[in-house]
Amino acid sequence: MPMTVTAVIIYLAIIYAGFVVVSIADSFASKEIATRLRVSKAKATFTQDYIVRGGKKFPLYR
Repeated sequence: MPMTVTAVIIYLAIIYAGFVVVSIADSFASKEIATRLRVSKAKATFTQDYIVRGGKKFPLYR
């Protein structure tokens, strides 16, 4: 997720709840992401469908 207020709130809420955050760079290929999720035994994933710039929505995934 881009560094937005929402992303920071999610991050801090996870930490406050006593869980571990595993950050994954958006430049990673799907195989690398899958490996990190498997190794970390992630229980939840937070993503974002689009970003807003200049009042326009730009999709992140197609």
